[in-house]
Amino acid sequence: MRASVALALGGFALSVVRAQDTDVTCLSQFNWMNNAQGQNPCLVTSILRIPCQGDNELLSLKEDGTYVGSGTSSKCYCSTVLYSTLAACGYCQGASDPDAIVKWSTFIQNCSKSDISIQSYTAGQIQGSEAPKWAYLFDGSTDFVNLAAVQANATSTTSTSSSSTSTSTLSVSTSNSASTTSSSTAASSSSTAGANNSSNSSGNKSNVGAIVGGIVGGVGALVLASITFFCWRSRRSTSASPGPGFMPEPAASYGQPPMQSVQGYSPSQAAFPAVTYGEASPMLIYNPDDPRTFPVSEPASSIPSANTGPTQLSHNSYSPMMDTDVTCLSDFAWMNSAQGQNPCNVTSILRVPCQGANKLLSLKEDGTYVGSGTSSKCYCSTVLYSTLAACGYCQGASDPDAIVK
Repeated sequence: MRASVALALGGFALSVVRAQDTDVTCLSQFNWMNNAQGQNPCLVTSILRIPCQGDNELLSLKEDGTYVGSGTSSKCYCSTVLYSTLAACGYCQGASDPDAIVKWSTFIQNCSKSDISIQSYTAGQIQGSEAPKWAYLFDGSTDFVNLAAVQANATSTTSTSSSSTSTSTLSVSTSNSASTTSSSTAASSSSTAGANNSSNSSGNKSNVGAIVGGIVGGVGALVLASITFFCWRSRRSTSASPGPGFMPEPAASYGQPPMQSVQGYSPSQAAFPAVTYGEASPMLIYNPDDPRTFPVSEPASSIPSANTGPTQLSHNSYSPMMDTDVTCLSDFAWMNSAQGQNPCNVTSILRVPCQGANKLLSLKEDGTYVGSGTSSKCYCSTVLYSTLAACGYCQGASDPDAIVK
């Protein structure tokens, strides 16, 4: 069994040696074209032709002339890889296109589409040889191989692979000491590589952890800042909003409804000597022992009674002063005060401290609302101006028909 295997291997090796026969010698400046096994492109081409035509000898350009394709279609000749190595064989002898090889389109004129392979070689590799990497660059889109691009690729590939192949074992030493040294060197290299890999891995893990931690921390800080901002804004809005209107304690009843107070407006109790606008002043509760809380008398003829005719007006009996014939449209019910009084009624009440009992007429009767002919703290207030303007609006008018500027 061993003898037959040995004979088979020996015959195959002999076949390869015979197939590699060529009389071509490349110029030394083209040594970069050699493959990883140190074979020049002419010898590589001869080997690549073996699967299709068996043993063959590639002749030099002097003997064979310009290299051409095969007379029949085959996966060997119809490959851009073999075309590249055959072209390089011509170049390394000092020739150039078109003396080195015919155009690619001419080279494959006898090839069937099924046999043509671009940037690949599908006929099968021969043991002990391989096409160099630069032979896979040509894609058939041009007439000839770009020698400059091929050389640039081969040079970069050689410089990159030289450092990596220098650490690999190419032959087995017959010396025990050399074997031991090689083994120890390999073990050292393995341990160093393992250490480097572990350090790189730990570094990567730490970097990922730092990135994740930074992202989580940033999101948390953003959420906290948002919550703080909204809380601050809500508190600010609450503190800035006006409080509920001042509602005085009801005074002692004299058979008439108590005077209704208007938010932001509080006249004095003694013959209305002053009018204040802004914050509400507390109203004094009636006290029989405190003269300041006694009812203020008005001329009987100036204030008619709500029931039996003219009567004396007390400070908490202002129904006649609220007399108005203005009826607001239902769409403007939102203008009413907390006591349900429309803005026309409220305006009539606000004018009492300055002009006593009064009746606010409608726009149809009074025309556009204007200010007073004389200066007074009632009319010279934005509060009264606002309620008077609202009185015009609620009747369906708009500026400048409702009120003057």
